[in-house]
Amino acid sequence: MRRKSFYIFLSLLLTGFTNLAKSEALSQTHIQSFEGEVEVMGPKDTSGKPAQMQRVLSASDTITTGDHAYCVVQIDADNLFRIKQNSNVKIEKIWEEVQKPDGSVVQEYRVHLAKGELTAKLNAIPHQSQFDVTSPVAIAGATGTVYNVKVDPETLRTVVSVLNHEVFVESQNEPQKTTVLKTFQQVEVAPWRNAILEVLGWGDPAETLLEPQDKPEEIEIYSLGQGVSKEEAKTQALEKLTRLILHLRMKNSKTLQDWLNQNPDLTPKIYTLINQAEIIRTTPLVSKGENSKIRTLFQVEIRLPLTSLLEIIPEPLQGVRRSIFPLSQEEYFSKFGRPFQKTILEKAWKESPASFLKTLEQMTLSSGKTFKDTLAQNEKIKAAVQKLVRNTSIDEIEYFSDGSLMISLKIPGKEIVQSLTSITGNIYGENYFSAPQALNFENFKNSLEIKSLALENGKPKILHAQSAPFNASGEGGDSENNLSSVENSITPVDQNLYKEQFQPARTQTHPLGTDFITQPKEPSGIVESNGGENQSIEQPSAPTHTQPSPSPNLPDRERERERPNLPVPEQNSRDRQNR
Repeated sequence: MRRKSFYIFLSLLLTGFTNLAKSEALSQTHIQSFEGEVEVMGPKDTSGKPAQMQRVLSASDTITTGDHAYCVVQIDADNLFRIKQNSNVKIEKIWEEVQKPDGSVVQEYRVHLAKGELTAKLNAIPHQSQFDVTSPVAIAGATGTVYNVKVDPETLRTVVSVLNHEVFVESQNEPQKTTVLKTFQQVEVAPWRNAILEVLGWGDPAETLLEPQDKPEEIEIYSLGQGVSKEEAKTQALEKLTRLILHLRMKNSKTLQDWLNQNPDLTPKIYTLINQAEIIRTTPLVSKGENSKIRTLFQVEIRLPLTSLLEIIPEPLQGVRRSIFPLSQEEYFSKFGRPFQKTILEKAWKESPASFLKTLEQMTLSSGKTFKDTLAQNEKIKAAVQKLVRNTSIDEIEYFSDGSLMISLKIPGKEIVQSLTSITGNIYGENYFSAPQALNFENFKNSLEIKSLALENGKPKILHAQSAPFNASGEGGDSENNLSSVENSITPVDQNLYKEQFQPARTQTHPLGTDFITQPKEPSGIVESNGGENQSIEQPSAPTHTQPSPSPNLPDRERERERPNLPVPEQNSRDRQNR
């Protein structure tokens, strides 16, 4: 009898300790730090209340962040997640017992990201536990890693990216669509009705049309970015530089992006190198928006020597013969002539269907199976894909100083399903689920920000609301010493800004037809700041270059070595001469 009483007492004691441990674990979830407008709404609240430091969070609490705000939630002494600006996150479960399909039981911590961005840093979650981030279309679960989830509230497009270890991703309500993301990989999930698949086509001149190749140590790649701050302008310039570099071709005709998708371990080396690109000019711009309101913008110009890239990639690049920098459409016509442009455009256009088919073939249909596995080499599918691409108008054309150009087509997911279902049957389900691919530059940078966030005695060591560009170690920091001095007068508008103001409207005619170039839009008013007097830039005339240019009239070598002649709208030049 005494022994039985002892066991009952011991059982009650252990149950009490278990409940106490669980209670302590629940109470550990709290707001560690925040900045800006952050609100918390409990299940019984009718509206959000301002966040407070060390506030204990419970299941069903919802956290909302405003512009330029963030909130760090500490799960326990070793784990945390950071909610970025303009996000909405609901805590659904805090170490709640959940039975898996295989019969096992795990303690689940689950948060729902309705919109915005969340990055989790999980150093050591409890044994037999799992941390899940859900979105309207996806579930991303991990047992220990650093990963990022981003949700577009309008399209529900969800991108999951992993900086280390592994993350299991599943399409919401489609358990057959799953994948395991490894280090430096990402995946995209979106409803087919909202999905937009981008197709890129690259056209470069044949070697016979170009002058002799420069020495590799003389070749540099340039990029321009524009934003409301120097940091934002630099970030855009880095992303454009990344896009250009990843579509350079290697000796085996694969792009560097293709190589990264197959070998993601090279990602940090290339992205760290890109981040170290030299800033050679930072210039203030002045924009006149609605109601003639004036706002200051910044333009950042960066460059990267080709030799530094060649040192870390496994195979030589092909087709890179001279320094590459962006050109406006007018400058491209002026240097190379319209017949030359049409030849290169045709080359890019012919490449597009193959590029799009490759994207579809890698698409996940079920766990371990792709579109290619299911339908292999079906000629009817190839023909349908080619027709689909041919009927899509070009969304954007980027021109470069070496005579190359890149076209971008954006194909709606619902059109893809409609075009292929009659051939393949209904195999697509509700959501588009991409194949795992190499992490993009933006997600790599964002994830590094929280990876470098160390915990000391349960408190974050480094934290920035608006993280500055990271350095090679992954830590943020915006130093004026890294920027060249800002000039007093404005330089010509960069290509991206030029396109916003003057790019020809999209046309539904065939992109190689005679009506491809249309009249430009009316400018919204980009002005220069010169001695306190603002002067609007005149509207440029439509391209009128008709004389053929059998060989490119490339810029003077010595001038190019010093600094390339970046995009200059003709009216800008005349305005400065008149003044």
